[in-house]
Amino acid sequence: MMKTSQIRSNYQAKKIYMPRALGVKEYAFYDDINIQYRQTMEDGFFIADNFLDDGGKSILFGVLDGHGGSDVVEFVKQNFTKEFSDEYKKTPKDVVDVLKRTFLRVDELVKQKCKSQEVGSTACIGFIRLEEAKRVLYIANVGDTAGLVLDDTQAHNVTIEHKASNPREIERIKKAGGSVIYDRVAGVLAVSRAFGDHSLRNFGVIAQPDVTRMELRMIHKYLVVASDGLWDVVIPKEVLEVSKLKSNSEEVAAELLKRALLNGSRDNTSVMVLRLN
Repeated sequence: MMKTSQIRSNYQAKKIYMPRALGVKEYAFYDDINIQYRQTMEDGFFIADNFLDDGGKSILFGVLDGHGGSDVVEFVKQNFTKEFSDEYKKTPKDVVDVLKRTFLRVDELVKQKCKSQEVGSTACIGFIRLEEAKRVLYIANVGDTAGLVLDDTQAHNVTIEHKASNPREIERIKKAGGSVIYDRVAGVLAVSRAFGDHSLRNFGVIAQPDVTRMELRMIHKYLVVASDGLWDVVIPKEVLEVSKLKSNSEEVAAELLKRALLNGSRDNTSVMVLRLN
């Protein structure tokens, strides 16, 4: 068993701030292993700014939260961008379908390349591009990694939580021949959609994401994407309050991470903040 001090020295917390981004005004990413409760880091993220090489009007990004290990997280982190690019070239006009196809394609590759029977990852992945002079956000998720768009007065949920306790997911799982026991799929997994977890596919776990399309306006200031280490203990109202108190994406990300830990999060915590306007 590793000592706490050894774990700390082997883990490098990420603090990233890009004050002059291209696809968005700026972005930041902060994470923490939450050493009191977790000995390994199973979260991950990626950001591909100027994704379409279109002069900085596009960006692809995601936050991942693994369970059972980090193998699936690492594979998705390394491969999603390429697979999305390949699918995008086929049907660039239909980003919703591109995202759905990419999730399923990456999940199939996970099955082929990883030991993913009992290892998986939730994900929240977004793409912003210009469409006829309008900036549009597409955001796809599986599991309980989620996103919020913030303006001056509201926090807008742009993802759907896929937990086995969700009535919509319970109905879907039962129709697929699966079962939910004590708010877990087959009594095992608390989330109902994820990359990996292939031993539970016959019980209702799927990698098909929900996808939201949102036209961004000048009132939309921040997009916050985070693992459930944040969402389990920090409500949208508090996220909105933090965004009003801080002056940039780095300050917002740092404060949200701090509050998650102070509020008693028991999980790895990752927070990505993109300033939209």
